[in-house]
Amino acid sequence: MPGCGLAAYVGLLVMGCVLGMVGMANASWQIMNAPDALIPRELRPGVQIAVWQLAPMRKAGISGLTEAPDAWHDESPMWDGTVACALFADRVAKVDGEVGYTIPYTTLDTVQTEGSEYGDGVKVHIAGRGGAGEPVSFTCNFGPEEGGSRFAVQLETEIRQNQPGSPG
Repeated sequence: MPGCGLAAYVGLLVMGCVLGMVGMANASWQIMNAPDALIPRELRPGVQIAVWQLAPMRKAGISGLTEAPDAWHDESPMWDGTVACALFADRVAKVDGEVGYTIPYTTLDTVQTEGSEYGDGVKVHIAGRGGAGEPVSFTCNFGPEEGGSRFAVQLETEIRQNQPGSPG
């Protein structure tokens, strides 16, 4: 009889261990099958961006030390801001590594979208003239449901508002 109590206790410990392992395996499986839930790449307001993510834009001379964009989208493979597009109060900008591109809204010429928000994603092709009047063009790449259509609509609105004779 005394051995049965010890065997029951060991049985409970083994069952708890097995349940714990099954739980950890299930949680790991769910994490691997839901990568978009871990780090969202969607178009975000500037107040939701970490300071270190804006460092590449500051280094490329696109933004000032305390300036935050109105909207920002990270395209970089490591989600570190080294490839990102942003809408500021007076301009659209992109950083690609250490190279920065900026087009003021007043000199924005064309915005062309390619793809679908619910398909493979949206590419927004932007062209205009930079601050010194030189032609500048770049493409912002958005994945499915990352806000590429909203980004393009905002830029098209800026073009309409900045046309000569438009009401402010």
